[in-house]
Amino acid sequence: MKKIYFLLLGMGLVFFAHGQQWPQYSLYSWNPFGFNPAYAGLDGSLSFTGAFRKQWVGLEGSPLSQQANVHMPVNFLHSGFGLYLSNDQVGAEHTLGVGVAYSYQLELGGDAVLSAGVNGQWLQYTLEGDRLRTPQGSYEGGAIDHNDAVLPESRFNASTSTLGAGLYFQHPRISLGLSVQNALSPSLSQNDVIFTLDRAFLAYAGTRVDIGRHWQWQPSILAKTNSRQWQVDWTTIFGYDGNFFGGFSFRGYDRLSIDAAVVLAGVRLNEKFFLGYAYDFSISSLRRVNDGSHEIVLRYNLRKAIGKERIPPIIYSPRF
Repeated sequence: MKKIYFLLLGMGLVFFAHGQQWPQYSLYSWNPFGFNPAYAGLDGSLSFTGAFRKQWVGLEGSPLSQQANVHMPVNFLHSGFGLYLSNDQVGAEHTLGVGVAYSYQLELGGDAVLSAGVNGQWLQYTLEGDRLRTPQGSYEGGAIDHNDAVLPESRFNASTSTLGAGLYFQHPRISLGLSVQNALSPSLSQNDVIFTLDRAFLAYAGTRVDIGRHWQWQPSILAKTNSRQWQVDWTTIFGYDGNFFGGFSFRGYDRLSIDAAVVLAGVRLNEKFFLGYAYDFSISSLRRVNDGSHEIVLRYNLRKAIGKERIPPIIYSPRF
């Protein structure tokens, strides 16, 4: 029953545009390049981020997401370049993505930078239609009939390319970002079955406030929408000497959108490596059928000048 319940919920969320086509990550403030191509190169040196998330543990078919990205500045071009690799599995569906990104950076003075970026991705999408079950379907004797024109009754396999764009303003004290993914709302088709990817609009804002000599307060917000529904993450992080971090996050903004409360922590392992972890406590109606969500992010920054340019001094913020 859990499997059937989740598959029906997941299919409803994905195919009827309730915002699940863009993967959910709680540690977004430590991976801004993951949702905004304009961030490419803004870490100041070669930067790698790997993220792993297992959502709704204990619920069969729950989302499993992995992402790896690498980006670097090309200072003499005032630009940045990056690569993406993503893998997302939700019940009977599986999406593999590979992409590239480019950004152009304009220095505004006072250590402020305005960056504009674009990205392109190739997506391979698979849906195992024979694993799905619907209340109105017929499945006796091994035959599969969902009695639903939208759902395939066998394996659906298709690929498409997507485009995205973004703007990102970075300053040692404040960061602002806007981006759109699946900008052209591409379609996936096989035989008579057609799925369309919703545009995903994302807005980010974060700041850093020093508290005495050792502590920093780093609140941030990430809002996502497909122009019909919204999802909002509110996060506050406290850092000690830029090496140890802890905080919490809340996902939702009203009775219908409340999803989870999150505790998170991070530690700088050395000058180049950073490790972060988050645990989501489900507070939506799904809390009765899952044991929360786990997420890990590992970041690496080369901390070495690329070409003849000198790397800027390290800025201790949620992004590093």
